[in-house]
Parts: sequence; C-alpha cells; structure tokens
Amino acid sequence: MTTGEVILLIFILLLVAAAVAAVLYFVLQYRKKQRGAPDHIELYFQDHFSNIASEWDLMSRDSAKQWKNDITSRLTKVGSEIDGLKKQRNAIDARIVNLEHEVTRLEEGI
Repeated sequence: MTTGEVILLIFILLLVAAAVAAVLYFVLQYRKKQRGAPDHIELYFQDHFSNIASEWDLMSRDSAKQWKNDITSRLTKVGSEIDGLKKQRNAIDARIVNLEHEVTRLEEGI
C-alpha cells in the first residue's frame, strides 16, 4: 500500500465514522423528541406559567367551572326573584285599579 492509498483509506474510515456519528446523533434526537423531553419554551412556561396567568388575568379550568356554577345559581335566584316581583306588580296593579275606582266613586259623590 502506498501512502496515498493509506491516506485515502483513513479518509474513508473517518467519513464512515462521521456518518455513523451523525446517524446516531439524529436517532438520539428523534428518541428524545418521542420521549417528550421538554424543550426550552416548555421549560420556560413550566417555570413562569402562574405569573403569566396572573399578569394576563387568566383563570384555570377549575376556576372557570366554579365561576360557572356560582353564576348559574345566582342567575337562578335572580330569576325566581323576578318572578316574585312580577306577581307583586300584578297585585299592586290590581290594587291601583281598585283605588282609582274608589277615588272616582268618591269624586262623583262630592
């Protein structure tokens, strides 16, 4: 073997080693992504999400469900109060009509 052939053989071996290293690197990166290893953005949000939520006035799903239940019960109470007020209004309207008849009768008697 001549010197040129040895250098060519070493170059080919280094090229093959680099290709194997590159394939291993990409396989490991792919497996890392498949495992769900968090990237930098995910890590940032994990560390700062509560601060972001409070700065933007966001609420959690549990808070939203609690608010929905609270507002539903409050609206139910208000609805029943409105029904009661309508009944009272009808009674007051009837009383006003009776009072107007009484006033008219009294005015005619004078």
